[in-house]
Amino acid sequence: MLNTDGKLTDEWGGCAGIFRRTDGSVMMAYHKGSNGTSIGYIEIEAILLGLQIAKNAQVTKIQVRTNSLEAFNNIINICKPTWRNRNMVNRIKAKMQDFDEANIGHIFRETNRQLIGLLNDVFRL
Repeated sequence: MLNTDGKLTDEWGGCAGIFRRTDGSVMMAYHKGSNGTSIGYIEIEAILLGLQIAKNAQVTKIQVRTNSLEAFNNIINICKPTWRNRNMVNRIKAKMQDFDEANIGHIFRETNRQLIGLLNDVFRL
């Protein structure tokens, strides 16, 4: 499973993700600063980066969970992404096809508490 999150303040933006094995143990994590100017962009960026990392690590089955309803709705075609996000959303859809099994779901923010802590620690908030 890949849990992703993003954060945007007046000073900076960043995203992070945590990969977990089927038993719930942490496999690996990542974080990255972002030049995105909207939280939707940064949340989508977190998902795309996570999928790229998973593919490079030769993961074959993945469940992506995001607390961003905007990102989730864009990816499953409930609503159209903004023109700024469209290219990344299309890349996410293409990357998900590269896995033997892949799905995406929406989770509540509280579920991502560990990721929120990681973002705060990395960027010293």
